[in-house]
Amino acid sequence: MRRSYKKPLALFLVMTIAVAGVTDYQRVDAKAKKKVKEITVQKPEISSLYLKKGEKFRIKYKVKPANASNTKIAFATSNKKVATVSAKGVIQAKKPGAARITLKAKDGSRKKASLQIKVVKKLKPVKKITLKRKKATLNLTGCTVYEQTLSLKASVAPKNATVKKVVYRSSDSKVASVSKKGVVTAKKAGKASITAYAADGRGAKAVCQIVVENTPSATTAPQPPIASYVPAPVPSQEEPAVRIGTKVVVTTEDNFRSYVTLSIPLPSGVKKSDITGFRMGVDSAADLSLRLYAGNQKQTEKELTSRSTVIQDEVTGTSSVNVDGKVIPKTSHRLSIQETGSSWGRVKAGQLRLVKIPVDERAKNLLTDSAEESLTVCLYAHNCSPQYGFYTFQIEAGGQLHMIQLGADNIKAQAGARVTFEN
Repeated sequence: MRRSYKKPLALFLVMTIAVAGVTDYQRVDAKAKKKVKEITVQKPEISSLYLKKGEKFRIKYKVKPANASNTKIAFATSNKKVATVSAKGVIQAKKPGAARITLKAKDGSRKKASLQIKVVKKLKPVKKITLKRKKATLNLTGCTVYEQTLSLKASVAPKNATVKKVVYRSSDSKVASVSKKGVVTAKKAGKASITAYAADGRGAKAVCQIVVENTPSATTAPQPPIASYVPAPVPSQEEPAVRIGTKVVVTTEDNFRSYVTLSIPLPSGVKKSDITGFRMGVDSAADLSLRLYAGNQKQTEKELTSRSTVIQDEVTGTSSVNVDGKVIPKTSHRLSIQETGSSWGRVKAGQLRLVKIPVDERAKNLLTDSAEESLTVCLYAHNCSPQYGFYTFQIEAGGQLHMIQLGADNIKAQAGARVTFEN
């Protein structure tokens, strides 16, 4: 009897084709699952853009990963009367107003990016941004010549630009963060770039390179900026870098009244209205807070520093009491005063700190009340028992630090204080 192999062979071929089909389907399906993970708008470089009525602007963007199965983008506008956008990402400014342009991935990943558009009748774009500091070194402890924070000052050109604001961004906020006002704060050792962008989104920008160090040694620390009229002395290699020049030792008989006055001739070319802050190295045997006053007397209404607080109400427990047969709920509270902001200089016992006292508009008005060409301020250290010392008094003005020589001719003890000098 002859056996037939046709049926088994046919069945084998059918199964082989089916398996191959499933494999091909799985490969196609795996490729189809490679979704878009991120959409980044590259032009403009910030999330806002100013356009003049009638102007066109093409958005540049990037899709990640680049090998996603579907990298197509859908564009949409929130207000067609203000600005329209084509399928290729070309924005057309229609009339003054605001609109939001959205970029959305077409692959179903729901990934998107957006851009705020402001249309104006007339637009004079920013052409150039200048930062007074192009590079800086910060220190995590803030207790040496190196600062823990840095306030960047940006200027735009032309001066009659429509939008004069700048937007700050950090390349690595884990190393150095930056606030909306340009205050850079050291976070961890490393390098980061802080970029100031023109808020009109037209491309003008400036960069400050930041290096964050843990604790710089005195041998590598830079000299403080040279004053307009006093050369900065070179710090000793055997001492912390902040201990530069004469140390003023203030001993007090009354911790809550005693203070010293500083009479300072203004550096060449510096006006009182130019002053943006004061700095000094301070050490103390006890915790203290430093306060600064305008004039030669410590008057509350002339205080240059400030502190704001709120009363915090904390519920500590609930219970009930019986009053005339009625059960009345009872709640226990703890009231405390919480500080919400302060420009006082803080110094911990046994520490040597670089104290920075900012000068805001209110304080600047107090300084400029007097027509005198010299500057007189009162330095009051609250609870400075029994004494404290300070070095390297500096004036910050116009983005520069000006060292001030300290001596018996410009420092006077008041209200029971005694002053001595150590070189």
